[in-house]
Amino acid sequence: MKRIFITGPTASGKGALAQELARRLGAEIISVDSMKVYRGMDVGTAKPSPELRREIPFHLIDVADPWEDFSAGKFLPLALEAVREIEGRGRTVIFQGGTPLYLKTLLDGLFVGPAADWSMRKQLLEEAGERGLPALYGELLRLDPLAAQKIHPRDQRRIVRALEIIRSTGEKMTELWKRSKIALEPADFRLFGIAWERAELYARIDRRVELMVEKGLFEETARLLSDPRGLSRTAAQCLGYRQIIEGLRQGEEQGSIAARIQEDTRRFAKQQLTWLRRFSIAWLEPQEAGRLADQVLRHFQKDS
Repeated sequence: MKRIFITGPTASGKGALAQELARRLGAEIISVDSMKVYRGMDVGTAKPSPELRREIPFHLIDVADPWEDFSAGKFLPLALEAVREIEGRGRTVIFQGGTPLYLKTLLDGLFVGPAADWSMRKQLLEEAGERGLPALYGELLRLDPLAAQKIHPRDQRRIVRALEIIRSTGEKMTELWKRSKIALEPADFRLFGIAWERAELYARIDRRVELMVEKGLFEETARLLSDPRGLSRTAAQCLGYRQIIEGLRQGEEQGSIAARIQEDTRRFAKQQLTWLRRFSIAWLEPQEAGRLADQVLRHFQKDS
């Protein structure tokens, strides 16, 4: 069973391509987007319309309330369950979205480690401040060299977590990885993205934000804020909503806030592209969705 991944930066046309492929293949789409999981956050996350969702089955959209935190650790088990259901029906899975951490989790699996030892973590953070992070990384290299090879020497969070596990449990991260990793079952797959010139991509982003404002992004944010349960720490970081919340607190005009959403979204797209260089992606020249779908299907016919 082949799986198709459609990824790339925001506003690059991932949705239109995934939908065209789903129609042709009778496939179902699993969203790889950390914000489309939230109910009621529709305009700002560019969710597919109710009509489209009646035509094409989508998964991992509207699976959490906005006052709940959501993470890659919650995403992966739901994605694995969706894959089993879809492929159990004999249908093709299309993963579509641009959240790099969720994409990495799908491709590499997820380590389900022991609960946090907060006192040990506090001690390690203090040591990082006193001895310096290179000293902690050197300790990790000595105690668990395989884990150290997978962690950047300046990634304090992951270095501290690896040493926390070693000191708390007496076991290496690599030993635990073997026993407690959850991941997709192996299958043929290919990643595709649409390679816009940077200026063109930024123009698409600016227009997309304008359309979101026209469709009621500010009104949607006000409705979300009116709920006494509020927004979770995760949901409140969503592009668009975050800038509106901050701007309203500072008494900014709507036009000024919208301009900042555009600027921050362009910056986010640049970060996405940097992240996505880590993956082996077949980049397609921008065209209308039908021709892009032709290219994707030719790739799979060549591999058959």
